[in-house]
Amino acid sequence: MKRRRAELTGCGMPTLDVRTIPQYERQNVAQIVFDAVQREFQRPEVREDYERWKEERRKRPAGAGTPTSQPG
Repeated sequence: MKRRRAELTGCGMPTLDVRTIPQYERQNVAQIVFDAVQREFQRPEVREDYERWKEERRKRPAGAGTPTSQPG
């Protein structure tokens, strides 16, 4: 099997054409990521941060964007 390599773009960021990855490999990676995220959310401090973020987002006016995207 030929190994795939990420290619660097002009700005030095690696890119990968995911269409070249077989479906079963994509599903395997997705399951690993899902399990890791689920495990992290079982930690009380992560869950508290998430709930705080949700509350801050709920209070923001519609269409306000994220705090980092607000004009300075």
